[in-house]
Amino acid sequence: MERSLAGFSEAGHLEAMSFAAISAFVALFVAMALKSSMTSHPRGNERMNSLGDSVQKGSKSFMAKQQKFLLPLLLAIYITLVVLYSIESPSTDYTDGLRIGGCFVAGAILSAIATYAGVSVAADANVRVAQALNDGNEGTGTGTGKALYVAITAGSVVSFTVSGLCLGGIAILYYIMTVGRPDDSIAEQSIFALEALVGFGLGASSVAVFTRFAGGIFAKGSELSATMLSNENENPAWIAEKVGENISGIAGTGAEYFESLAASIIAAAILAGGDIVLISLSFWVAAAGIISSMVGFFFIRAAANGSSKNDLLYALYKGKMITSTLLIVISIAIVMVFFESAGEGYTAVSCVIIGQFYGLLIGHATEYFTSHNFAVESLNKAGALSASMYMIKAFGIGALSVLIPAVIIVATALACLYLAGLYGVAIAAVSVISTLSTNLACDAFASISKNAVSIVAEAGEGDNAESVGVLDGTASAVAATGRGFAMGSSVITSISLLLAFEATVGIAVLNINSPTVIGGLLVGATLPYVFAALVFLSCQKAAEAILVDAQKQLDSDSITTDGCVNAANVVSHQEMILPCLYVSMSPLIVGILVGPQALAAMLVGSIASGFLLGSTLSNTGSALTHASKYTKLGSTSVGSTVGCVMNGAVGTALATLIKLMAIVSLTVSPLMGAWTEWGQWYFGFIPFGVCVVGTVVVAISFWMNVEEPTPTAATEEA
Repeated sequence: MERSLAGFSEAGHLEAMSFAAISAFVALFVAMALKSSMTSHPRGNERMNSLGDSVQKGSKSFMAKQQKFLLPLLLAIYITLVVLYSIESPSTDYTDGLRIGGCFVAGAILSAIATYAGVSVAADANVRVAQALNDGNEGTGTGTGKALYVAITAGSVVSFTVSGLCLGGIAILYYIMTVGRPDDSIAEQSIFALEALVGFGLGASSVAVFTRFAGGIFAKGSELSATMLSNENENPAWIAEKVGENISGIAGTGAEYFESLAASIIAAAILAGGDIVLISLSFWVAAAGIISSMVGFFFIRAAANGSSKNDLLYALYKGKMITSTLLIVISIAIVMVFFESAGEGYTAVSCVIIGQFYGLLIGHATEYFTSHNFAVESLNKAGALSASMYMIKAFGIGALSVLIPAVIIVATALACLYLAGLYGVAIAAVSVISTLSTNLACDAFASISKNAVSIVAEAGEGDNAESVGVLDGTASAVAATGRGFAMGSSVITSISLLLAFEATVGIAVLNINSPTVIGGLLVGATLPYVFAALVFLSCQKAAEAILVDAQKQLDSDSITTDGCVNAANVVSHQEMILPCLYVSMSPLIVGILVGPQALAAMLVGSIASGFLLGSTLSNTGSALTHASKYTKLGSTSVGSTVGCVMNGAVGTALATLIKLMAIVSLTVSPLMGAWTEWGQWYFGFIPFGVCVVGTVVVAISFWMNVEEPTPTAATEEA
């Protein structure tokens, strides 16, 4: 018997999606209003504006370069989806290929629009936040509270754009995919629509992985080179470093959150099993998160002048708490008003509440292990002895930091499974990511503030040493917490996608005694390490390419803002090809060559390994970079340089890795239902061959005759 929503005359899809779609459009309207408010704040002086304009120009050049790389790859994926699902139609409806391909294109386009808009807004905000920092107390440079307001306003423009485009796109597409099947039941229409909607998640993931990988390589390669050239009178890599912060911190993070929101909603809706009540809840919780974040934004305030780091952190924390509390209240109201079975509704809402505590606790655990009171003080004591003691201490802190988040993840999964089964885990994942409009705003605040601080310091304006230190320290702390939250949300989202994959292919239990399952686990556990190695090496190659260009500029006494940016642009996009290829092809190789059981085991291994390795590297790197803000020892300088690659490139990329592998698996899962173990092994050599050919092409095209930088006095000293 089909269920209905008590508040509606019929359990129609239009009614079910209405709240989500309206909330999404309101989010986009709020984003436009906040952008107008942000641009009303003044820009800086001529020097500051020149620096800001150069960062904006470099950011746009990266996005343009990315489009040239992305379009052919997205076109290839689109054609593959259309052909594959037209030939092997899981629903016997030969429009499957066009539907899934269309949703894929929509997901990719909306994610790309959101990231481009975010980068543009953030680049414009950098210099306005810098000026706000100088405006306090008649130019004495104590306007930290005002800088917070301008930066969080710009960050909210980014976050509401991401959440509005994602939720609006997925809700409208869901409704469109149910139209034209009047003879089917509501449940059948829902299942039919969700099969196509997985393509939306794949499109979002494709853009996220390209943006996150290329952005991370660009950002950390340029930061490495800029650090090595910091002793030069004029640093050719300075602009490239700030462009990298904008790309990685805004575009990469925004695309990742877009991907997580889409994937979590899709997974929860699939695990609802065609139940319109539970499907609606997954969309409505996401919508409630948007509404709650709008209210939370108005509570992120601090005194305009003279606010300390603790004042700024408290303001951000207050906004997050208001958002989470209001989300819980709205979710309970949804159950009371619309659900016929209040008991079942409260069970589901309990999982929503657990999801909120999950996100907050993960963030607090990360904050503690990267905080001034714990990590910074203990690291600086070790650094006073020797650089080796400093690095050993940092790795110990990073490795230990995974314990509490791991316990939180296990407790959350078990509690939600007990309360509401597989759907409980999925709706908890939706709850975690539903407040992205606040969490992404805080992450964007950190990136914008870092660039603003650098612009103020480079321009040399105002008596602002104290306020610069306050805003810089706040940004570092917020960035570390944000990375922990992003990893935590990625893990529970990936678990939801894994559960949806198993439900689709009909896996009830993984047989641990099976050699293929054990092999899948080992392969999955190995992949994050291989991927991390590729990203580490890519960052080093990017730094070398930028150094080569910088040395040419220094030798010719002709310093330009474009040279290092162009060098970083080229090498970052070249270096992202193989990691992206291996990540997307590995589920296809294992799933087609061996079978669904081995693929599910591989996902389990990659999620566990990716979480542990990613958290260790991210928290180690955050502790190292945070410590360097307070003590200038030789060991802290080296630690900060290494740490920036750990947390800003490798750790964040691993969070995207585990989601992409899961969404690729879910996309092909309808084709695997009838597959037997090793039954179609010969087709597995097709994706394997693509990897081999891709590796050869990249090696011949990009790795031959690479020019290496020459050690100089500046680089050797750094």
